[in-house]
Amino acid sequence: MDSFFHGLNIFLIVFGLFMLADSIRKYIKFKNALSFRYPEIKNDKYPMLSIIRPVKGVDPGYEENVRCGLDTNYKGEVEIIFVFEDENEPAYAVTKKVLDVHTFKPNESAQIVFAGAPTGRRTGKIHNMIEAMKVASGELIAFVDSDTRADKDTLNILVDKIMSDPKAGAVFAPVVVTEKCEKAGDMGYCIMLNALYSPAAAAVMEKTGGDMDYVMGQFMMFKKEAIDAIGGIESAEGQLVDDMFLGRRVMEEGYKNTTVTHWVPIIQYGMSYKEFLGTFVKWITFSRSGLSASTFKATLWVVGLFFWLGLIFGVFGLIMGWWAAGIINLLVTLFISWNMNDLHERVGGPKVQFKHCWVGFSIILLAPVIYGRIFFKKEVTWRGRTYKLNNKSTLQD
Repeated sequence: MDSFFHGLNIFLIVFGLFMLADSIRKYIKFKNALSFRYPEIKNDKYPMLSIIRPVKGVDPGYEENVRCGLDTNYKGEVEIIFVFEDENEPAYAVTKKVLDVHTFKPNESAQIVFAGAPTGRRTGKIHNMIEAMKVASGELIAFVDSDTRADKDTLNILVDKIMSDPKAGAVFAPVVVTEKCEKAGDMGYCIMLNALYSPAAAAVMEKTGGDMDYVMGQFMMFKKEAIDAIGGIESAEGQLVDDMFLGRRVMEEGYKNTTVTHWVPIIQYGMSYKEFLGTFVKWITFSRSGLSASTFKATLWVVGLFFWLGLIFGVFGLIMGWWAAGIINLLVTLFISWNMNDLHERVGGPKVQFKHCWVGFSIILLAPVIYGRIFFKKEVTWRGRTYKLNNKSTLQD
């Protein structure tokens, strides 16, 4: 029996060192990927562009988001379509106020569409997108979330990328949360996007040269011909995650999804930790049916697995009096917690305040509970509506 425990102690030391070394390797890989940039691409064709902005609720900083969204600086003709369910939508009055005083350039126009309540197996967002497509006249179609605040170069950069490749059907911009974290929920939102999703996505982008097997929908653009080829946005009916599904369909029709290394800010602040947990549930639910397991999710699963193994083995080692094994394994968990905060800042997020240092640790600690909640309670509340889901995290029939 003594030989068994001696062997177990040695195993915990060796395996702990392996996890620590691999965690450091991944951190360096992610850190380098975040600084990677594609060579600048320029083309001479800037076709008619329709920007569809589905809106539900008034996001933090929404009025300024609208102002920035109107200041496109696009080199071709552009129309911006704001889509609301009806005139009772609170964001409608804010949007109309901005539109009424905005001075449009000769190549710019904007309009408001009322989509009505979603019908059939549609989320509110998909319904808004479908209805807006009925009036969109662009050769290129961009879908832009209401919480984004892109700079004046973003549209031209995306168009340069998608028009430079005849096989490209979709292009999207990666996103980063840039606002100061006022509350613990803000920090949680930042960690999920800036420290977990963005570095892993950047690593894939660096490896593939921009070709992706999915699309992220905060700021995405499609060729109209690609949308027509997949049967229109209507093909996403029944999906909870429209963007990633549309990206897969584009690939199935022989087009490519691509991306740029020009980051678009997401504006989020004032979120309590309880509110963040609701967002956490939504994002994990979305990722189940959207993100690729082989090229993306597997990396994050390993991060979570090492975090938990380091914690369990570390505590066990200390209980057994195996100080080297305990400390080495706990270092794995602590290192992962630290590097999430560091990567969040490196991608462009605000400096982590001391009072929020615990948030990254808590996210992975709570992840098993969140996954359990998703499996046993198959519904998600999103933008004021609750959707019943099946085992594949798509809408129930």
